[in-house]
Amino acid sequence: MYLCAYVLMHIRTEVQLYIMLNRLKNSLKKLKQALTKTKAVLETEASDKIINISEDFFDDLFEKFIRSDIGFKLSDEIVKKLKENINNKNLTLNELNTQIKNSIKINILALEKINQKSSRIVFDKDKLNICFIVGVNGSGKTTSVGKLANKFKTEGFKVLIVAADTFRAAAKEQLVIWGEKAKVDVFTPDNITKPDAVVFKALEKAKAENYNFLLIDTAGRLHSQSNLMDELKKTHLVIEKNAPDSIYEKLIVLDATIGQNAISQAKQFSHATKLTGILLAKLDSSSKGGVVLNIMHELSLPVQYIGTGEKLDDLLEFDLDEYIEGLIT
Repeated sequence: MYLCAYVLMHIRTEVQLYIMLNRLKNSLKKLKQALTKTKAVLETEASDKIINISEDFFDDLFEKFIRSDIGFKLSDEIVKKLKENINNKNLTLNELNTQIKNSIKINILALEKINQKSSRIVFDKDKLNICFIVGVNGSGKTTSVGKLANKFKTEGFKVLIVAADTFRAAAKEQLVIWGEKAKVDVFTPDNITKPDAVVFKALEKAKAENYNFLLIDTAGRLHSQSNLMDELKKTHLVIEKNAPDSIYEKLIVLDATIGQNAISQAKQFSHATKLTGILLAKLDSSSKGGVVLNIMHELSLPVQYIGTGEKLDDLLEFDLDEYIEGLIT
C-alpha cells in the first residue's frame, strides 16, 4: 500500500512538473508572437550588410526604433549608448549584429527608470486583495478583468468580480459572461446606480463571505472628462477608507496599438487614482511592442501584465528580461 502511495505521489509530481514546464513554454511562445511586428522592424539591422559604421547607420537605427514605438527620448538614449559601445568602425556582419543586440539589452536594463519599476505585484491569500481596473473605452478593460479573474482563480484565490460600470449598456452582461468563463462570482446589484456605492457593498460582501480577491471593473472614460475622473477618484477613496489593510493595486488597461497616446492617458488617470501599475492589452502581432519600454520610461510605472490575444488564458505576467530577450533575439 505504501509503495502504491509513493508511486502515485511520484507520478503526480511528474505530471505537475510537466504542466508547469508546458505553461512556461507556452508563455514564452506567446511573448515572442506578441513581439513579431517590433522584431520585424529591429531585425532589419541584421540584414543590412554594413561593414563600415557611419553616422548614417546610427540615424537609420534611431528611425527604426521610433517606428517600433520606443519613443524619441528613449531611442536617443539607446543610440547614444550604442555609439559609445561600438568603438570598432570596421566589423564583420556577424560581429556587428552581436554587438548591437548585446548593447541594446545592456543599455535598456541599465536605464534607472525602467529597471527600478520592473518588480511584480505580490498578492497574499491571507489578506483581502483588490485590483481596481481603469481605462478608456475600447482599451480591452472588461476582457482583461476576465483574464485576471481566471488567473487568480487558478492560483487558488476566491475571486469576486465587481461590476462598478453602471453607465455602459450591457456592461454587467459582458462581465457575467467572463465570470462564467473563469468560473468566478460576479457582483451586479440591480438597485445601485452609483459606482462608489457598488464598491462599498462589494467590500461588505467580500468580508462577510470570505472572498480574498476583488477585481473591480470601472466604466470606461476619456481622461479629459473631468466629472467622470472625479467620480473615479471618489470610488477609489471608498476603497482606501473601507479596506485600509488590503493589498490594493490600481491598474490601468492601455491599448498597445495606440502607441504614444497611451502615455497621456496613463498620466491623467494616475492623477485621479495614484496608479500602481499597467496592464498592456492587445499586445499581439498587430501592435508595436516597443511602447512597453517607452511607457515605463516616461511614467515610472511598472507594466505588470500583458494581454496577447482574446482567449481566457492570453495573459502573461510581464518580465523585463524575457521581454527584452524576445525583442532582440
